[in-house]
Amino acid sequence: MQALSRRSRAALILLTFVAGSLRVAYPIKVGSYGKVFDETHLEYVVAGRRLVLHGEYLSPWPADDDTHIPSSIMPPAYTGLIAATYACLGIASKASTLFLQFLNIIASTAVVPLVFATTRRLADSKAAWIAAIVVCVNPLMIGFCDYMWDTSIFSLLVTLAAYLAVRLSQTEARPVSMGLLGLTLGAIALVNPALTIAYPILVLWPLTRRKPIRMRRVVAGVTASVIGFAVAIAPWTARNYLVLDRAIYIRNGLGLQLWLGVCPGVESMGDQVWQFHYPMRNANLSGMTDGDRRSAEMAYIDQCRRDAVAAILADPVRWIRLCGERASDFWLGTVITHSGPAIVPYQPQRLFVTLFSMFEIVSILLMILWCRRIPRNAGWLIACCVLFSIVYCMTITMMRFRSPIEPLVAIVLALSVRSAWTRMRGHRNGDEAIREYGEPERIGN
Repeated sequence: MQALSRRSRAALILLTFVAGSLRVAYPIKVGSYGKVFDETHLEYVVAGRRLVLHGEYLSPWPADDDTHIPSSIMPPAYTGLIAATYACLGIASKASTLFLQFLNIIASTAVVPLVFATTRRLADSKAAWIAAIVVCVNPLMIGFCDYMWDTSIFSLLVTLAAYLAVRLSQTEARPVSMGLLGLTLGAIALVNPALTIAYPILVLWPLTRRKPIRMRRVVAGVTASVIGFAVAIAPWTARNYLVLDRAIYIRNGLGLQLWLGVCPGVESMGDQVWQFHYPMRNANLSGMTDGDRRSAEMAYIDQCRRDAVAAILADPVRWIRLCGERASDFWLGTVITHSGPAIVPYQPQRLFVTLFSMFEIVSILLMILWCRRIPRNAGWLIACCVLFSIVYCMTITMMRFRSPIEPLVAIVLALSVRSAWTRMRGHRNGDEAIREYGEPERIGN
């Protein structure tokens, strides 16, 4: 690939600076620098604090910090980052909060050049500029920089996974390289396992790009990536088995999320479902207030799973309708149209996020329909995004849940614009040739 010109490098640095400025400015505007909103109900903050105090991963649900309930509800990496920051700079101090917020800002800003590099490898510099600009001004990526969650870092890691897959697709993708990809994907899962459902595509796509496809090469690459992935998650999986007496993949929250998506009255409560049916908001639900019951969290999640399955089997049509609504919420940002008053639904910035999210998806669909085909090199990214959304469509969704794949959506949008522009230029050049030389002679009848 040809190196960027000096002017292009300068422009990319400038765009990255603009992205960083927007992400720095937003917390100033809302006055959130150094503040932890809702500290008693933010799982990562509570889990990180308890990791510092007790040296083990404990449930964030009980209100009492001295309640020793082992937990696997939160992935370990970001919890460990918060704990390390608290140990060095003070628990929930202004300095530690500022440090974590600036890490989020750096991660969100770094997405811009990484998206540019990924798109440029998939297409060309014009498409790369479109994708980078979309990510630069994306309100979902700007608005969560001050939030004590893994959202911004996970967005960067999702983009990194796509970039590595593209790089490997343009090389031999040897077993060592695929093993390192698997190791990276395992490390990403320790931050947030939500992308795991798309890992087969991220592994198989670079192995099947080169023609002819050699099965021996594919099997060797998949095996190496699985080994690397297993090595990355082995310590946490072993910890879960030894401490919780159960083999758990990263986190054990699916049963609870499924229950939150089908619990009674979820249609009318919107985001208020968290107030009534989530243990951190309503401690009486889980029975975790009466001392050290080491299996309390696991027992509660198991009960939620059983209740959710019973509710789905009792009224499958209702669940299918709810899944359809959540799909609309996820892809079109329409969660704002039926949220409870706890979310203050029609704040201007939330409405802008909805319109921006809707514009991205509608634009992609319209350009695909006009071109009558999926843009070149975009199909695997679309598949990753769709697979990523499945869990949230089946369980419960919020506006921030789409943020991690916004870089991939921006790349697909850029590839769609490029495809539509190429088709439009082809039509225009054909019309000019007809005007100058006349209709082409038809062969046969």
